[in-house]
Amino acid sequence: MRTNGQIEADAQADCNSAQFLEWVDRDLGYSQADIDSLIQRSAPAGVGIVNPDAWLEELRGESRHVR
Repeated sequence: MRTNGQIEADAQADCNSAQFLEWVDRDLGYSQADIDSLIQRSAPAGVGIVNPDAWLEELRGESRHVR
């Protein structure tokens, strides 16, 4: 079994050996019009949600039990 010191040394070695390969500029291509369209399409589904915070917490709680 490895000690915490060995794990830390390995992590430091990994950081020291890292090399920059290339910069990739990611343009996901979402425009404000795309986002607005998605919001409009999803708005009817949220009409019945009285307390969005409680609803999200319920969803997050369920997903924690699935794993």
